[in-house]
Amino acid sequence: MYNESSLRKAVAEDTINLPSPTEIQGISSRINYHIIGDYVFPISKTMMKPYPHKHLNKEIRIFNYQLSRARRIVENAFGILANRWRVFLTTIKLNPEKVTYFILATCRLHNYMVEKTKLYCSSRC
Repeated sequence: MYNESSLRKAVAEDTINLPSPTEIQGISSRINYHIIGDYVFPISKTMMKPYPHKHLNKEIRIFNYQLSRARRIVENAFGILANRWRVFLTTIKLNPEKVTYFILATCRLHNYMVEKTKLYCSSRC
């Protein structure tokens, strides 16, 4: 699926439109944005993936662990969306542009409900 995606093409051609590096409180240099992948993705300037599990020193094991934590947060966010809008549990039979708008709309609805309704995320988010 990734090989056929516009994301792969943008990463390969270095035309992906990630935000500019950002300053983070307590860190002296600006931090770049990256896409988080797993072992199957190709490495690039914008794609972060774990080091292979061979001869890992402590720093690399820590990096792999922290990258894994970041991936879990992203996967949990998609899990919340799928729990709220069951349409995400199946193939969405729309053209890709409409799917993009659909995903953005559900994210905005979720954020609105979190902000406006106390009970919306009290036990499930």
